[in-house]
Amino acid sequence: MDTGSLWIDERLRELPQRPWRQVMIDFNNSPGVQGVGAAFDPGEFASTLKDAHVEAVTVVAKDVNGYCYFPSGLGPHLPEPGSGDLLVRQVEACKAAGIRVQAIYPVWADEYLAERHPEWLLMRRDRTTGAPPVGETPTMTQMCISHPGVLDTALQHTAEILEGCDVDGMWFDMINPAPFSVAECYCLRCVTELRDAGEDPLDMDAQRRRQNDLFTEAVRRLSEHTRSLRPGIQVEYNTIAVLGSQDRIPHLDNIEIECQPTGLWGYDYLPVHGRYARTLGVPVYGMTGKFNTHWGDYGGLKHPVQLRTELAGTVANGLHCDIGDDPGPGLRLDPATYSTIGEAYAEVARLEPYLEQAVPVAEAAIVVDGPLLSQFFAGGDSDNGAGLEEALQRPQETLEAYMAAHMLGTSVSGVARLLMEHGVQFDVADLSADLERYRLLVLPESVEVDAALAGRLNGFAESGGAVIASHHAAHLAGSDRLWPAALGGTHHGPAPFERPYTRVAGELLGQAERYAEFDFALYEGAEQWRIAGDGARVHAHLTEPVSDAMHLKDYAVPASGVPSEYAAVAEAGGVGVFSFPVGTSYFNHGYWVYRELFGQMLGRLLPEPVLRTTAPRSAEVTLTHQTRAGNRPERWIAHVVNYSPMRAPLGRIARLEEPIPLNGVEVALAVDTPISGAFEARTGTRLPVHRDRGRWRVTVPRIEVAATVAFEAAADR
Repeated sequence: MDTGSLWIDERLRELPQRPWRQVMIDFNNSPGVQGVGAAFDPGEFASTLKDAHVEAVTVVAKDVNGYCYFPSGLGPHLPEPGSGDLLVRQVEACKAAGIRVQAIYPVWADEYLAERHPEWLLMRRDRTTGAPPVGETPTMTQMCISHPGVLDTALQHTAEILEGCDVDGMWFDMINPAPFSVAECYCLRCVTELRDAGEDPLDMDAQRRRQNDLFTEAVRRLSEHTRSLRPGIQVEYNTIAVLGSQDRIPHLDNIEIECQPTGLWGYDYLPVHGRYARTLGVPVYGMTGKFNTHWGDYGGLKHPVQLRTELAGTVANGLHCDIGDDPGPGLRLDPATYSTIGEAYAEVARLEPYLEQAVPVAEAAIVVDGPLLSQFFAGGDSDNGAGLEEALQRPQETLEAYMAAHMLGTSVSGVARLLMEHGVQFDVADLSADLERYRLLVLPESVEVDAALAGRLNGFAESGGAVIASHHAAHLAGSDRLWPAALGGTHHGPAPFERPYTRVAGELLGQAERYAEFDFALYEGAEQWRIAGDGARVHAHLTEPVSDAMHLKDYAVPASGVPSEYAAVAEAGGVGVFSFPVGTSYFNHGYWVYRELFGQMLGRLLPEPVLRTTAPRSAEVTLTHQTRAGNRPERWIAHVVNYSPMRAPLGRIARLEEPIPLNGVEVALAVDTPISGAFEARTGTRLPVHRDRGRWRVTVPRIEVAATVAFEAAADR
């Protein structure tokens, strides 16, 4: 394969080096807690981090209750003696041990200020706020950053932190608008300013634009203020990889993606957000946690193999590692926790020669678009599902916004699963990106295609690119046509059935005889399309259910067995389309036929992916590239992460504790670079390499948690 057809973002090689092994120490206390900092021993603290192979640590300057752990004239401080300089003592201990230190500062979450300035609170349309009833426990009450006092407090505190502590960076938390992209506020200030600008405060698009602007302005002011006080200091923000991030990228040094996969986020979140964030041109961290479930899970500790698997997936996607911890009020780092972290970080440390300046390789992109601040949130696979439950209690406009973001995330995450399970190397890119640099574009059903985008996509296909579009993304917005010119398709509205079916012509499933008369359920519905283009090929048609208004409750209406004129899967001119939401359908139901149909379409449009392996679909397979530098040869590095979960109750946490070993896994690389040798970087095992059918092929004898296969170019390359 001509390596010029692959996208390798050369900007990423020029980025400043960042520590690969970081820990974030959460620390939140209320006035009623006794013994805050009582177990803190500076020497033990630093040596525990050092022994766990930790290079950098982020420690709390102010907690979400609003209490400062640094000397502050503004305050407040806990009444507990000695707690007011814990930040200083942690920083001094770590710096003496050669560990980089950042200070965490939450911006909109501050229970102390929320109680004293209720006029600063974010307000819902029904005039309620997130403040708890008197005497009840708060759940991080959100303030609206439009109120000058919120940001002024952060600016003053930042100045005090930098005056009193030699921190290497400021790590601002909770500055992005409300969780799950429900970005709106109906406080008097927000409503008045929207009206003064000629906007309708009830218009969700106007609300999102305002929140996005407030978010960007707050980031700009905090960054400029911090750098003016200490030039060269590192500035970053938690969870900033959302739609609209481009406006904020010039003001930050890193992107941090908070993702406790065993908590609310699940194992689909980081692969999607990481592949999006890495296109923005700055270093990216993926932050998991030591917790069995979620933040504040005292007594919950991940199995060592689970943490190793998570970190293997993080670095495989070109991301740096961060692990969240919460030692409790005593502030003594737990030996069992740091033994577990140390085991995982020792493995990352061994890999670092193959991670530094190793840039992800992409041949495809999932195209994302939608409301500002959308986070592609698809819901976790844990028992912590409070987000939707809380949203259901909100006014209708907020619920609709929540569900729109939720469905966007489900569609993108579903398509990401399909691409990962077929071993395709892909980014997640928004419409501002140079989409033409990829060989294949995949449009989830959440993307709306207007005339301008349709022209761009048709031009891409006519120039030899390939496109897969799902459901709404194949429909030209505001018309009764499909946008792919070669299809000649017309749109006739949604199928008017709770469950339509599809019958496949046979070729797309491989076993034509077995499935020739079977009607597959389309659990998430479908659209009705007529395809009339010359040369267009319809691979599957919709089948209507029988007419049965009185069918048994909880039973589906069976298929009629008569295929209709409407297409379910079609292809023409390098474009493949599905009339049903293939991403959402696969994410929600995991039905093998959706994966098979998608995979067969991939095989037709991207017949020679850059990487093939015999690893099972449950494994994540990624590719990075290092250029020649000094004594280091040029390398193509294939990562195989063996996700093999144990059984878990429906909707509960996936356990990655006893992987089923993979034996004799072939890795076949299709590049035109002359390869002189290959080895497995985690063990140093040399792997015989041979050229066959245009691919460099090796076999990895055994993979337990993960393998990292380095193909090295010939020295005279």
